[in-house]
Amino acid sequence: MKNYFDEYGARELQAKIEAYWKERGHDVQVDVVPTEYDAKVRSVRYDVRSALLNGLPRRASKAA
Repeated sequence: MKNYFDEYGARELQAKIEAYWKERGHDVQVDVVPTEYDAKVRSVRYDVRSALLNGLPRRASKAA
C-alpha cells in the first residue's frame, strides 16, 4: 500500500492530481502542507490540499 502521508508520497499524489486535471483541460493547484509532529505516527504528516469541490474543479478553465 502506498504511503501518501510522507513528503515523497504527498508530492507524488500532488503531481498525479494536477496531471489528471490538466489532461482534461483544467488548471488546478494542489498544495502539500506539512503538519506538526504527530506522536501517533511518530513523524510529520503531509496533507494534500486543493480547491477541488467533491473531487471536481470548481469551474472550467483552460490549461496553458
